[in-house]
Amino acid sequence: MSTDIYRGFKFEVTIIGNEAVKEFFSARASFQKVTGMKSSVEVVEYREGNMPDRMEKLAGMMTYDAVTLERGLSKDDAFNQWMKSVCDVTNGTPDGSKGAAAYRCDIKIVLKDKKGDAVKEYVLKDAWPSEYTLGDFDATSNDVVIASLVLQHHGIKETNNAR
Repeated sequence: MSTDIYRGFKFEVTIIGNEAVKEFFSARASFQKVTGMKSSVEVVEYREGNMPDRMEKLAGMMTYDAVTLERGLSKDDAFNQWMKSVCDVTNGTPDGSKGAAAYRCDIKIVLKDKKGDAVKEYVLKDAWPSEYTLGDFDATSNDVVIASLVLQHHGIKETNNAR
């Protein structure tokens, strides 16, 4: 078994499960950064009357933070189109006949080792965009304009592919 520590610079993001969203991204998309993959369990404090000296701590509901995808701005309009598809459904336009299924999809993030082999897979279940942000336009800078998309989702499924 390998004991290598994985580096975060080799990864691939794939849209799965929703043909309409896949069309925006041509099924596979290139990103500079993926942040916010976090899950946590709520701590519920409980005290019974016969326990005057302490509180019991119980596991509550699982929560998942929003995940942010970032990439350089180009002529590709996928982030904007996906955001518009959410607005079309929530505003009741004719395209919204499918409801949330029209804009939700699973997102697969594959982490690769130095050789390019997939070692971990993370699937964001039923993801959808809640925020679209463009970086600053600054005439005194040479920086690349970064577009970011914040995704809400219903959980992260992790799979270990390392051998």
